[in-house]
Amino acid sequence: MGWGAVVSVDFEKAPLGYASGPVDGAQTVPLAELSGLLWLASHTCGDISVAIDAKYVVKGFQKGKHKLHTHHVDLWVQLWHAIGLRKGRLSVLWVKSHAEKELDSVIDLYEDIPVWAFVL
Repeated sequence: MGWGAVVSVDFEKAPLGYASGPVDGAQTVPLAELSGLLWLASHTCGDISVAIDAKYVVKGFQKGKHKLHTHHVDLWVQLWHAIGLRKGRLSVLWVKSHAEKELDSVIDLYEDIPVWAFVL
């Protein structure tokens, strides 16, 4: 398992950067997604939006730092600490993974998700 992130200001231009890393402990997709989000929170600044396909991470983020997590508690604590230290707002949205249809069809199905989330 591993996580990956692409950072871009405008999805039509080349990405500003990218990063990837391993997953410590249990090898699960939610843990990989949470690890990637923690990296982004710790290594970026300014207002950013993050597209994530693991509903566990998106729902956990939306519930806020006072939610008592029963899984990956150490990473959640680190995430909220990193968010508290960073300058700028970090928002998270869910995006369906592995969309097999043409981009226009996927966008029609998920009208509330921005195009950049699919492109990146």
